[in-house]
Amino acid sequence: MNFNNELKNEISNFISDDNQIMLIYTDNIMAVSRYIRQQPTNVHMIFASECDLLNKNQLSMPSNTKICIIHRPEKLDIVFDDLKNVLSKKIKIILVSSSRKFVYRFRKYFNIILRDYDYDFSEYFQYKTLNLLKQLYLYILTDGRDMYLTLFDTNKNLNKYIKDNIYAETGILHDKPIRDISSCFNTPANYIAVMYALANECRNSGNISKFLGMKQTTVSKYLSQLQSYGFIEYVTSLDAPEKSKSGKYKIISPYHHFWFRFMYEDMYTYGNIEKLNFNLNSNLRAYLIENHLIVYMKHIIDKRFQSQNISYKEWWNDDNHIDIVGVCSEKKTLYIGQYYSKQVHWDEYNELVSLSGKIKGYEKWKKVYIIFSSAGFDDELKAVSDANKHIILHSVSFNEPLTNTVIPLIIETRKKLK
Repeated sequence: MNFNNELKNEISNFISDDNQIMLIYTDNIMAVSRYIRQQPTNVHMIFASECDLLNKNQLSMPSNTKICIIHRPEKLDIVFDDLKNVLSKKIKIILVSSSRKFVYRFRKYFNIILRDYDYDFSEYFQYKTLNLLKQLYLYILTDGRDMYLTLFDTNKNLNKYIKDNIYAETGILHDKPIRDISSCFNTPANYIAVMYALANECRNSGNISKFLGMKQTTVSKYLSQLQSYGFIEYVTSLDAPEKSKSGKYKIISPYHHFWFRFMYEDMYTYGNIEKLNFNLNSNLRAYLIENHLIVYMKHIIDKRFQSQNISYKEWWNDDNHIDIVGVCSEKKTLYIGQYYSKQVHWDEYNELVSLSGKIKGYEKWKKVYIIFSSAGFDDELKAVSDANKHIILHSVSFNEPLTNTVIPLIIETRKKLK
């Protein structure tokens, strides 16, 4: 799997800065380590089987080692301060773990951000038999992970993947969100309820408090814990302070978000297949576009400007909203991405230009507009785009039915499994 720019920037910054320890949480340990080994520096890897030797200070490494990667550091008995003494203060240490509990334990002491970096959409375009909506659906149902995508690669049949891995009670993803949360909290019920509220468009503690009938102070505590474990993140508008009260909480995992939105109540809690069928058929298309089209938009922008390091944020102000803003500090350029379900005219473009002018702190930056539409563009805007490199028009197609080709079969399969 190709890693996103966020991971590349994190690793590059770590290699060049004064920090000595980096902690990465990922289910894709080997792929992350392979990427780090490609960096132009001397890297040595320590596997879980060697951790006992490291604990006893009996592990030798090449004298020119600059970076030491430790796989599954939860096998270590020593703490970070001892680890620095064992290896050498001249060696940078990257710990790559798939254990939330381990990472959380050390995050408290070192203020290390827990983040999973495996999400990437580029791999999904190899499946030419799937239209864009189905590619987005597959992205969600594999959680954007290489390890789950390989299960789909076995026969490249989306219905069979869903049947075997999600709807079957023995499937690896069947109740994975519940297992993930239960592995971190001794009393997971309230944390699960908060995730359910977040998946149903509650974005702050006040909304969640009303949705669940909980005290807001209690909700805030649960949100803090879920954020610490990497289940959710607090995002702010591009030009707002990091701790701005206008920010919102979001579920990080695309599969967690989908599962708590559609599967948790209807399938997992009540086993109501008919209601699940109705909700999927009625709402899935709009859900995919509203919540996950943004990963496709990032992919298109990255592909178009692949030589640049671009980080992404949303921007909003009162009732105004820009879907995605790519920030390239090197070139002092903002890449403004906006999706329209209607035909886009010159007026919509001017409105977008006006909106982007309200982004504080970037008034003098160059702006490139990448406009996405599922209904096309008028001739005037096409002519302007052809003559201007800073206006890029990108058509997306959602014409092929999603519900008629995917959902009825998986619902019928689920009935047979019960």
